[in-house]
Amino acid sequence: MFARKLIYCLVAFHSAAFAAESDDPLVQTLALPATATELHYSTGALQIGANYAWSKGATGKGVVVGVLDTGVWGKHPEFGSRVLAGYDFVHNQALSAMANSDDNLHGTHVAGIIAAGSGSGYMTGVAPDAYILPVKVMDAQGSGNLNVLASGLDYARSKGAKVVNLSLGWNASSGYLPVEQALRRSVAANQVVVAAAGNDGAANPSWPARYASQTWANGQIIAVGAVDANNKIASFSNRAGDTKNYFLVAPGVSILSTIPPNIAGLSGNQPWYAYLSGTSMATPYVSGAVALLEGYWPQLKANQVTNILFTTATDLGDPGVDAVYGRGLINLNKAMQPIGTTSVPTTSGTSTTTSTKLVTSSTLQGAIKSAAAAGAFRTIMVDSYNRDYRIDLGAAIASAPSLTLSQLFSGMDAKLRYGVVESRDGTRFAATYSDEPGKPTVNSFSFTQRFAGGDEFSMGTANFASQFMGLADTPFAGLGLSGQNLLDTPFIHLSQAQTFAGYGMALQEGWNMKAALFSGSALGLNEVARDGLGMPLVEQQGGSTVAMAELSRKFDGGKIAVSVGQMAESDRILGSLSSGAFAMNGTVSTSYFTTSGAYRLGGNTWAAGSISVGNTSASGLSGGMISGLSGATSYAWTASLLRENAWRKDDKVGFSISQPLGAVSGTMLVTKATGVNVDGSYQYSASSVRLNGGTKETDYELDYTSPLNTYTNISAALMYRANPGNDATASDEAILGLRWQHLMH
Repeated sequence: MFARKLIYCLVAFHSAAFAAESDDPLVQTLALPATATELHYSTGALQIGANYAWSKGATGKGVVVGVLDTGVWGKHPEFGSRVLAGYDFVHNQALSAMANSDDNLHGTHVAGIIAAGSGSGYMTGVAPDAYILPVKVMDAQGSGNLNVLASGLDYARSKGAKVVNLSLGWNASSGYLPVEQALRRSVAANQVVVAAAGNDGAANPSWPARYASQTWANGQIIAVGAVDANNKIASFSNRAGDTKNYFLVAPGVSILSTIPPNIAGLSGNQPWYAYLSGTSMATPYVSGAVALLEGYWPQLKANQVTNILFTTATDLGDPGVDAVYGRGLINLNKAMQPIGTTSVPTTSGTSTTTSTKLVTSSTLQGAIKSAAAAGAFRTIMVDSYNRDYRIDLGAAIASAPSLTLSQLFSGMDAKLRYGVVESRDGTRFAATYSDEPGKPTVNSFSFTQRFAGGDEFSMGTANFASQFMGLADTPFAGLGLSGQNLLDTPFIHLSQAQTFAGYGMALQEGWNMKAALFSGSALGLNEVARDGLGMPLVEQQGGSTVAMAELSRKFDGGKIAVSVGQMAESDRILGSLSSGAFAMNGTVSTSYFTTSGAYRLGGNTWAAGSISVGNTSASGLSGGMISGLSGATSYAWTASLLRENAWRKDDKVGFSISQPLGAVSGTMLVTKATGVNVDGSYQYSASSVRLNGGTKETDYELDYTSPLNTYTNISAALMYRANPGNDATASDEAILGLRWQHLMH
């Protein structure tokens, strides 16, 4: 009895056919942009947003779509050479590539909606680069045997079709077991099966579309209804009914597509076209959409493709999934967009794009920005379906911000106090504190013990750390807008030192040897603030230590100092902070050398200068795309003039020219993802990125400080920054600042 069951083409009606003019250029060339004529006659493809997918390069290239139908006229110019060898189950014979097997017109029309070429014809299919696998299961009258349909499904599976189009169906109270079994095998083989809902205006789809709601279908069978150009359900179209969760609609009224010339009433061997209507016409729009996604992202599984189409469909009818439109109109514009959380793959795993940040210090700003402009950080991000999208993480890089008064005087409000207590035996305690009512807080401190013979021990926190070394005990100490000595070793500030301890030994003839250890606490990216040098002050990321030795000599009229040091940073490079795909888990080592000196030129006039050079390296960094650094050289220098008692007793006026610490050479190893393999794993490429700092920042600063009385001091400074952050593209900056300090007494 089952042998007598028939399947039918699901065409509701058709209008007059027409042929292309004989002089039209119809030689097919793959992947050409659709012409104005093609777009005019491909309104259905535009209605579902296929043009957006084409603009992204999605054309179904390489995807085989099995068309189980009345055959395909393979020599239609719209198909080029993309009609593969297939099988004619009606006459039980193999079909050669480009064979003319369609003695109806239905199958060729369906195939054209799926894969008619672009750039040279009258219309274009949804997936103009897809291959058509013709499987003839219906005769010239558009009917066929269900057992033949089952055989056709198995054949399409055996030939590697990723998508199977079934613009056919039958009406019955239940399905047919051989077809169901064949569909189960299709689902197990990771195929998507797209089936027409039927043209009876019924409340539920016909078979085999109705199988879509079965649990075993795994969401890989899509039932398709038809809408008109206004997205209204066609009068003839069966509704979603009990398959509403797996039901989509697509254009199915007056659809232009390819037909063979050898049908009744037509003659010649010209490329013919016709307008047809039916759920048979709506179904290949969905099959073409599946081919676009499969071709663009071959790593997708069949149920991922269908779920993408279900969740991105345009809601029609009643809000949400309904019994008429089901999920709604297929929407390729939305289907091509990232869905869910986006992440950046690295060799250490994936990191969300929202967590991926790199806050550069001024030292690296110019070098990193130049590398980013050259494409060093162009990689891919993936959505929750592991679909890859191009992304330039250069946009996630934040530079050292412009200097502002709030940044320069961060932590120093109107109630900030500075106090010093010094005993006769050489013990000295200094602290900054806030005296808000009920919240007295010590912000930073230093303790110094001087011993007989000139030795000394010192320990402290925060900005007192640099006051133990270098030229801190010369008239240049404390001069400057930021309150940090421009003549300091810059690597101390770069390390974000929070605590320090040091010991100094007095040698003969004014020489002194000092050793100190500076330690920086963990930093992070949640609350980004800046100190006076434009360095990030944040919480909970990495840490740093600096071991430093200094040899100095103080003589009548001046001081010279030479120091060497080693800075070890954890999870950051030269003060730059990072997270996500920019994470740098590991230790970065910097060796540096600083020499400085101050000399009294005569009377109350002094000159001073310093130069620092460092070399930074790291290997085996993990957690992100930056995996190493070698030969990174950075340097800084300062030249200053100062005059004491310039206008009043104990005042000081100074002028400085400096180039803050900046990287000028070196190589950064970047390993970034470039694509996704079919198995879902990632492709990576490693490259060496030159750190060419380009134009160095140059700062000009004029400072004045004067005591107002025994306990109060006022300072003023004017600073001009050229190429701030060692970035030639950054705008120059100027700032005028005033600072008032009051000593505790």
